[in-house]
Amino acid sequence: KIVEVTAINNELIVELMPLSQKLDEVVVSGKRELHFLTSPEYSVKDFICVGNRILILKMGGRNFEELLSLIDLNGRILHEISLQEIKIEFIHQSCLEGVYLVGIENVWVVNLENDYIEIQGKDTRQRFDTLIKPCLLATDSFVYYQHYYCEGQFVIFSGFSKEGKEKFLLSKIADLKNIERYYADILPLLNDAAILNIENDVQIQSKVRMAEKDIDNTLHLFYQPLYLPLMVHEDTLCIFNHLDGFVEFFSWKGKLIRKLKLDYVNDKRWNKNILVDTEKEQTYIVFKNNVGKTVRPFNLKNGTMGTGITIPMDFPEKLIIQNEILYFIDSEKSRNGFFEFKRLKKIPI
Repeated sequence: KIVEVTAINNELIVELMPLSQKLDEVVVSGKRELHFLTSPEYSVKDFICVGNRILILKMGGRNFEELLSLIDLNGRILHEISLQEIKIEFIHQSCLEGVYLVGIENVWVVNLENDYIEIQGKDTRQRFDTLIKPCLLATDSFVYYQHYYCEGQFVIFSGFSKEGKEKFLLSKIADLKNIERYYADILPLLNDAAILNIENDVQIQSKVRMAEKDIDNTLHLFYQPLYLPLMVHEDTLCIFNHLDGFVEFFSWKGKLIRKLKLDYVNDKRWNKNILVDTEKEQTYIVFKNNVGKTVRPFNLKNGTMGTGITIPMDFPEKLIIQNEILYFIDSEKSRNGFFEFKRLKKIPI
């Protein structure tokens, strides 16, 4: 309706009449297509994404053998080898992009040039745990390490220049209450009389380490390591300090720039998992729901989260996001229902 206004100085009263009518139901739905990248003949133990390829550790087949398989992003096998006598726990990609097959006592170096799997060298697990595994990420000039102490209740982040001329502390994060409990648990196992007669700190530390080793299998059930992901955001480093509830942003050399509050740490549905799509430079937070997991994009500038995407998965063991595709291992029951096998799947997010 158009009302002509003849004199703008006079009061004009406009009344709107409500109109109620039943609207037809509007339903908008979309189905994200789930793709299976491995066959049910094999059960997947672990995987990593290496560029536009995926390296998979799997077990099965007629001989129930352990295989290392290199596939493209659509599941096509590029190369595959049998591991025979080599017993592998998991695959690891270092901060410098080296690929390792990690066993209980030994570690093997893998070369994937020309879409071909070649096992080149062998090293000890102890050396791997000390020098390679703690390295979290590398930039053009620096390499950053994360070391755990006191069953993961005390964490130190440190940085090194690639030239080897510079070393600096990035951050220290400690759960003091759990550390007090930890030493209350471990000290009774030490010989008090022996400690009183020891003046050398090195000997005391050695005795503590021996006691830690003796009760490690018990303590790790009660002390879950602090979950503190380290990643690059634009021109800064950021540590997700879930203990204190902040993302802490640092310069390349460890100067604290700012903090961003994390509200989701108090949400019981949070799955204690952070995913990073390095191709798209997007961070995601994973939550639990009644039918699987919800993956929500997280804005590192203001701390807000986008709309959640529900992914149907029962018991995912590993999740990786690359180029807006979520790859994950999920358990399924066999046709006869007697055992479970694990398949690698992908779904767009």
